[in-house]
Amino acid sequence: MSRFRHAGLRLRWAVGATAAAALTTASLLVAPMASADPAEPGPACTGEEVLQVSPGLSALTPGTGRVDNAGVLGTETCLGDALGYTATGPIRIEHHIEYGVDRPSTCTDISMKGYALHHIPTADGVVTVRNDFVATLGAFQGEKFSGTYGFVPLEGDCVTAPLTKFKVVYAGYFNDNSRD
Repeated sequence: MSRFRHAGLRLRWAVGATAAAALTTASLLVAPMASADPAEPGPACTGEEVLQVSPGLSALTPGTGRVDNAGVLGTETCLGDALGYTATGPIRIEHHIEYGVDRPSTCTDISMKGYALHHIPTADGVVTVRNDFVATLGAFQGEKFSGTYGFVPLEGDCVTAPLTKFKVVYAGYFNDNSRD
């Protein structure tokens, strides 16, 4: 077998394996995890929100500060009832976070703790659920809601200027789907 043909087989295997892994991951995020037992995990959810960073995160200079909602509440969509509540529209979300809690943080090494308020619209009015959480780069673990996240810089880029505003995009699930 020629060297190029052998490399082509490896490439096709790698692409196939990557596609299979992506499909498996996507199915985990899309498949509703709602359960009849409220103490079991709740539905998968995705969301996004614009957040403001103060004083700003840098790649080189460790620091401490805050990350808060930038004014307009974010949106969250769940595949199933969140905490036993049937949402009559998009769930509104707002985050309030401290960074540099365990150690001064940079864009590539960050420790955070904070809370998110999930405002769930229902037929009986809006129900607000608080989720206290801790987070590192790319993942968060909360009392009620956990998952992974990524972000898109909107002001600053961590390299040429401190990151001061970004859009966060996340996927997660309610750890405990029981009502408070």
